Formats: sequence, structure tokens, C-alpha cells
Amino acid sequence: MRFYWNQGRSRYRELSALGEPNLDYDTYDLNVERTLSLPWSQGLTLGASYRRNESRSSIYGPIGRQAQDLWALFFEHEWRPEHSLATVASARLDHHPLAGYSLSPRASLIYTLDHANTLRLSAGTAFRNPTLVEDYIDVSVFNLGDNEHFELLQQRQNGEIIRGRVLGRLSYRF
Repeated sequence: MRFYWNQGRSRYRELSALGEPNLDYDTYDLNVERTLSLPWSQGLTLGASYRRNESRSSIYGPIGRQAQDLWALFFEHEWRPEHSLATVASARLDHHPLAGYSLSPRASLIYTLDHANTLRLSAGTAFRNPTLVEDYIDVSVFNLGDNEHFELLQQRQNGEIIRGRVLGRLSYRF
């Protein structure tokens, strides 16, 4: 189990129309993870995370403060049918109060050529939660056209989904 708390202040120079407002924040993060050794050269990692983001700033309009609770469940399964070959499958389920649920699966095939060279073939997706600023900034204080205003609202609610495929070689030279 791991817990941490971050506190900080950011200044948004991009929002100079608002006098470069400060954003004060607190982040509380709790991670719980368990790894199990299974028969036939397998390993399974299960876990969960919870994060509370709190923020105070004039960019949120008259309310001035916002908070949100984020959580995730994840697993990773590794199987080594032989010493030089491994398969890894994993997934993460995120929940964001405005973006909803997002599932991010991933898989890898890893082949170790020798002690200094490894090949990896991977494919998967990832999800980036929208930030408190993206979710709750008071856009009514900006002079935006209708299309720009709509695009900003759409961007705030959806988050980002990233898809990728990788074929790589990792070499160690000592």
C-alpha cells in the first residue's frame, strides 16, 4: 500500500485576460497492489487506486473551489512458457466523475535474445483523465465565438484515449 499527498500552486500565464490567476491544489493518492506467483511460470498483479483532487482558484468562477474523486482497478498477468519468452496482458478500468468509465487493455510479447538484447512487441490503449481545470474552468469569462466555446466544452468532457503499437529492441551495454 502506498499513500501520498501533494500540495502546490500553479500560475496560468495563458489566462492573462484573468490577470494570470493562481491555482492552489491538494492531491491525495492511495494505491493498493498485490502480486501473486502462480503455477506454470505465471504471475498475477491486482490493484486499485483512489485519488482525490482539490483545487482553489478564481478561474472556477464565483464558486472558487472544485474537487473530484477518481478511482481505478487494474491487473497484469505474465506468463513465461520458457526462460527467454514472456507474454504480458494487462488492463486498467478508470472512473472519472464526468468522463465516466474507460477501459485500457494492453498486451506484450517479449523475447530475450541474450543478456544484453530484448525484443518487445506491444499493443494497447491508455486514457488520460481531464484535469480539474479542463473540467471546471468558467468559460463564460472568455470572449469566445460559439464554435470555440463548443469545442472547449467537448474537450473538457471526453478525456483522451491513446492507442499505440510498439516493436522495439532494448540493448544493455556494460
